[in-house]
Amino acid sequence: QAYHDTAHFSIMCHIGSSDSHSMFSNFIADNRNLLRFDNSGKRLKQLKIGKHSIVGALKSFTGTEHDPTTFVVDLVFFTPALIQLIVSGLFREKVKPTSGSAFKYFSRTFIIVQLEPVSA
Repeated sequence: QAYHDTAHFSIMCHIGSSDSHSMFSNFIADNRNLLRFDNSGKRLKQLKIGKHSIVGALKSFTGTEHDPTTFVVDLVFFTPALIQLIVSGLFREKVKPTSGSAFKYFSRTFIIVQLEPVSA
């Protein structure tokens, strides 16, 4: 099972200029940059909760091509019951080979918990 029923997922794009706005046009609708929203209802709406909601959000993104040679995995925290790690690297969208061929940076945080209690 890839995602738990209570898993949370959100995406944040930092858009600094009008040029970069067009580069991230496929991700703007789901952007949950908390600095953009004064309304907590809008913040909550952008948060995907549950495996079906998360998989649906991931499927809605355009096709991407990730460069595995750029991947970095940082193990932030580890216990037998909980692991937090961050995967980062570069990707580009496959749909727009001319304008979207520039690589973009991604960073994804995973918190992995054990569903069954740890036995002593």
